[in-house]
Amino acid sequence: MASSSSPKSPPPPGTRSFDALAVEIQTRWMHGRGVSIREMVEALADSRLMVADVQAAAWTVVADAAASGRLLLIGELSDVELDLDTPVELLAPDVPPIIPEPLPDSLEPAQPVPYRAPEANPVVRPQIPGPTVDVSQLEMLPKVCALPPERREHLLATVRRNQAATEAWQAGASYRQVAKQFGMQGSQVHYLVKRVLKHGQRAWIPHGRVPGTAPQQPAP
Repeated sequence: MASSSSPKSPPPPGTRSFDALAVEIQTRWMHGRGVSIREMVEALADSRLMVADVQAAAWTVVADAAASGRLLLIGELSDVELDLDTPVELLAPDVPPIIPEPLPDSLEPAQPVPYRAPEANPVVRPQIPGPTVDVSQLEMLPKVCALPPERREHLLATVRRNQAATEAWQAGASYRQVAKQFGMQGSQVHYLVKRVLKHGQRAWIPHGRVPGTAPQQPAP
């Protein structure tokens, strides 16, 4: 006797399964450039693909990569606040994973040891490359003086904040601590430090340039 059930119809053209979407996101994160989940949503979400689907697939890829030691971030994973704006990269397939220390084989109680105060280990941060920027001289530049007062004050205040935030990070503060101190997002501090380490102190300047000078890479 023939079955009365009708055959399943194929999915609409252009739709992607969850697994296929995760593979596409994983591939985009292996291009050697940090891309946030928000940017991934803007690139992949369309009329056939909901924003929530892209976010769910992206967070799944992040979780799997972190568990397998293939998630690449600036700084320690525990020190970076993962959100929709955090730049994310994945290790290439031919690069060995970053595996944490294995857990002990047993949970037997350790022998008690006398308490000893921990020794202070100063955090060593990389030096900022390139020429220095004298923030106190920026307001003397003719092009800066020609700006409307509100724009000029906003420019100088942002440069001073970026300078202070970078110096606090170099002194040993975490991204989260710097963000809390200067009213920034953790991902914003992460991006600022990444640009400063690559382009030097000029990355403190919004849009990466002083009016009338050669353009540089943008600062947050």
